[in-house]
Amino acid sequence: DSKDDIVVDSPATGAVGHLPVLRPGQVFEYMSGTDLASTRGVMNGFFYMAKVPHDRLSSRAGDHVEALHDDGEKFEVKVAPFPLEVGSAMTG
Repeated sequence: DSKDDIVVDSPATGAVGHLPVLRPGQVFEYMSGTDLASTRGVMNGFFYMAKVPHDRLSSRAGDHVEALHDDGEKFEVKVAPFPLEVGSAMTG
């Protein structure tokens, strides 16, 4: 981390407030954003996932999901660093 880096520790609120249960072949897509103090930045982190019973339905942030509190069922998926550029989505 350089002296200009801003590190944000986001809470475990799911992907934009959703805690989706995905079955084989299913996908979950979402969009999010952030304010940048400069024209460029980098984002990276982890998705926290858990194995859940087959009959478990998707949840929302704030719902109690036992599997997220059970270290035996929870695991991390690393998100590699990717660039953020002001206006890139608008001009791309």
